[in-house]
Amino acid sequence: QIARLNLGESKAVPKDATCVALLEPRNEMDDSHAAALVAYLRRGGRLLLNVVYVQTPESWNPALDSLGRRLGFSLGQDLVCALVADPQSPDQPGRYGNAFVQNLEITNLNPVHDLTRMMARSGRFPMLKMAREVRRGLNPPDDVGVDLSLLRTMPYSWIEERTVTSGGGEA
Repeated sequence: QIARLNLGESKAVPKDATCVALLEPRNEMDDSHAAALVAYLRRGGRLLLNVVYVQTPESWNPALDSLGRRLGFSLGQDLVCALVADPQSPDQPGRYGNAFVQNLEITNLNPVHDLTRMMARSGRFPMLKMAREVRRGLNPPDDVGVDLSLLRTMPYSWIEERTVTSGGGEA
């Protein structure tokens, strides 16, 4: 059963929740909401966090600092890109306006982790689009394990800095 959760109203994640999914959040998270999610995780809950890059408005790229501080991660604000072959411009593959750089094939999967082992063994690599960087937080809590080895980009990936301001003009 799938149910909508509003932590502003309920103040806590229900005890019978199997997983909480935060799908493309557009706003910063309130401290009390982050605390409720961490309390749920400490009870054995599971959290799926799906963030994407949005060119404009910039405010739709929340940093989720309140949750990140508690769980030992931080989110980048810029687009992660990957070099792709461009038959139209072989000397400039995958850049200069080619939208395919937004597609990331994750070719470096952790071969031993439960979440990625089967994909790694079968050679099935996930594709991500409009991705943002996930980094280890500066001071992760001592009682939180931070594992960034599950999914990694291919060697020719880069962070593309934002070129459009929130007002729509060029930076």
